[in-house]
Amino acid sequence: MCNIGYDWNKQSRILGVAWVVRNHRGVVLFHSRSSFAQIPNKEEARLQAILWAVESMASLKLSKVVFAGQFKEEFEAVMKPMDWPLYVFQSGEISKALLAVKDAQLLVVSRNSNRGASLIATSVTRENRHQSYVVSGLSGLLFELFVNEGRFL
Repeated sequence: MCNIGYDWNKQSRILGVAWVVRNHRGVVLFHSRSSFAQIPNKEEARLQAILWAVESMASLKLSKVVFAGQFKEEFEAVMKPMDWPLYVFQSGEISKALLAVKDAQLLVVSRNSNRGASLIATSVTRENRHQSYVVSGLSGLLFELFVNEGRFL
């Protein structure tokens, strides 16, 4: 599972994004953070977060991925485009990106199930941590958070 988190600051137009990849047992394998500038609105922020995560999974050559996040409109627009005509652009962009991942699924999750990725993304906008990274495994500071979060999955 790839949990996707984002935090967009309207004033600075900075977007913080993060993803956390877990195996089938809920153990964190990788996590990553990045930032984007000049993001004009929340809709664009949400789209960029999803596209960045999908492109990252393709770059890591992960072929079976469940993308999970608080993206009800975007994910449902991909799965049922006729029901979401206002999201035709977003669903098209996401669908194109998903072609790079062999077996991809989309899952809308609650805030509790996505706290780790959201917390990392928020570190960009609230703590000015703009340095991008990809890490294998867990760091000490995040260990307890991810272990507790795994219980909600």
